[in-house]
Amino acid sequence: MKSFFKSINVALKVETIKTIKSKVFLWIILFSLFVSFMLWVLFYMIKNPTIARESIILRAKANILGSTADWKTFHEIMNMLIAIIGFISFGFLTIWIFGREYVEKTYKDLLALPIKREAIIMAKTINSFLFSIVIAFFLYLFSMIAAFLVGLGEFDSKIALFSLKRYLIISLMNIALTTVLSFITSIARSYIMPFGFLVLMILVSNFAINLSENSQYIPWAIPLIYAGMFIKEGLTIDFISYIILAFTCFLGFVSTIIFWVKADQR
Repeated sequence: MKSFFKSINVALKVETIKTIKSKVFLWIILFSLFVSFMLWVLFYMIKNPTIARESIILRAKANILGSTADWKTFHEIMNMLIAIIGFISFGFLTIWIFGREYVEKTYKDLLALPIKREAIIMAKTINSFLFSIVIAFFLYLFSMIAAFLVGLGEFDSKIALFSLKRYLIISLMNIALTTVLSFITSIARSYIMPFGFLVLMILVSNFAINLSENSQYIPWAIPLIYAGMFIKEGLTIDFISYIILAFTCFLGFVSTIIFWVKADQR
């Protein structure tokens, strides 16, 4: 057992170094910075409607947020952002972590190492989870800075802590769903199929929330519903929703391990 955890530790260090040195992680962080900047622009337009009127596009975007530039609106928008942008960013990172070995033709060298395949998958999954949390942190940090710069009135720490809790829960929900992407990336041995699946799940979730009365049982719709997006009257997540989400995470993780251990990797 000690040797197994030691193997995970060694593999995790290698995966961490590869992620830190990659441009992919840097681009995702820069994307978070861009999203935060656009959030600043939108709130600035709300506070300065005369500027927004000069641009049809800016006026339309400002109207999406409503007419109030306050902390309550900001926290609501942040939960919606992490529900969509978070899933895209976390998914993009996970697909890269599991797909780069195939795209760069290094998976044979990886499997030739004296490390169990289960340890390799554990390390990749932990690495994906940890760096996804880092991405969520930077998105929140950049957005908070943008909010303070634009000036949203008196800051309420109680509301902020409550919203931060929801933000973290939504982040963890989306991170849990990335295990399915790791499995799809492994069987596809490329980036295209998992990217297509990611986009498809976003579209299906949005349509399901608007058209189905049982969309709270669709794993990829659960974070959106929890974030308060496209909510119909009476539509909430329940205990079964959490069970489905946890089972989806577990199934994706186990399926990935089984594939790497049993499937022909040559």
